[in-house]
Amino acid sequence: MLPGQVFAAPPGFHGIDTNTVLDDRHCRAARAHGFTFCLRYVSRGERQQANDLHEAEARTILNAGLALMPVQHVARAGWSPTKNLWSAYGRNAALHVREIGFPPGVNVWLDLEGVKSLSSHAAVIDYCNGWIAEVESAGFVCLHRGQSHSHKWRRFSGVFGRGIFGGQVAGFRTFPIAVIS
Repeated sequence: MLPGQVFAAPPGFHGIDTNTVLDDRHCRAARAHGFTFCLRYVSRGERQQANDLHEAEARTILNAGLALMPVQHVARAGWSPTKNLWSAYGRNAALHVREIGFPPGVNVWLDLEGVKSLSSHAAVIDYCNGWIAEVESAGFVCLHRGQSHSHKWRRFSGVFGRGIFGGQVAGFRTFPIAVIS
């Protein structure tokens, strides 16, 4: 299990969203610039890739004093939401997050970009609900039906990082995150 505890982040909590593996130097730089949390990616597939979050990196991030939440990689633009995908992707997200050592109650994020424009609203909603059910069945927290405004982030680009960090994020509602005690 990763060190830390799960707590609700205060409004205005600022963090980074990156697909880059972070080391202690990156984490210290983020803290020095006022960031307090990090979103790092897990795979859609059955196996984590080299640039995905692994336990050692999660410990580095937490030991540097940054809070941490996992987010699952999005598929390439033009993907279609199907039952087969939400089932596999949701199950894999929960598997990777559990293997990394996140405690129950941590928010696992669904990156919902690039959905094929001809997809019906119902198909997208079904995909989200199915993915959420898979992840929540493992004890994690997700964007809930009826809570669509309480669990989201806003991106700021180009403020910090020069290619190290994909974007800066600011939470403007409360959400649970894992932090070092």
